[in-house]
Amino acid sequence: MRLTAGFISELELRQLEAEIANGEAQLSQLERQRGTAESGIALLAVMAVFGVHLSPWTVLVLPVLFVQGVVFGAAGLFAASKVRAMDQLNNFFTLFLSPQFMFAGVFFPLSSLPAWAGMVAWLLPLAHGVVAMRMLMGGDPGWATLAEVAWLLVAAVACSLLTLRSMSARLVK
Repeated sequence: MRLTAGFISELELRQLEAEIANGEAQLSQLERQRGTAESGIALLAVMAVFGVHLSPWTVLVLPVLFVQGVVFGAAGLFAASKVRAMDQLNNFFTLFLSPQFMFAGVFFPLSSLPAWAGMVAWLLPLAHGVVAMRMLMGGDPGWATLAEVAWLLVAAVACSLLTLRSMSARLVK
């Protein structure tokens, strides 16, 4: 085993890098989840104040928001681990986040999109969260809602693992 800088072994250095990347990812997620929970609760409160009929299933919107927050938190941290300068983060917002609002059914239903745009929307994590939340708030949950949340969970795990690998690689450089 080769010693690095005479203090710790290379294996210990790799473990330390993995722990730092994991800690950064967890702290980032924690900060985002607090904001997500506050936004979700505020949204539900405003809806109640304006007399929007809320389904009893609406309570399950908060866990969906949590999972969606994990996906976007991990994606944002992944982008941060890849950029070399702060202004390069504009590319992440312009090329990844902004188009999702147009294709994910945030402002209008996915059924009103052309077929090709519906295919693009299926690849975007925001679309799955929006569809699941609409089903829950409308009081019409079913297996389709569970499938949407499962897609989000898979995306959350995949994005988190990708982010941890990217952060570890960034720390080595």
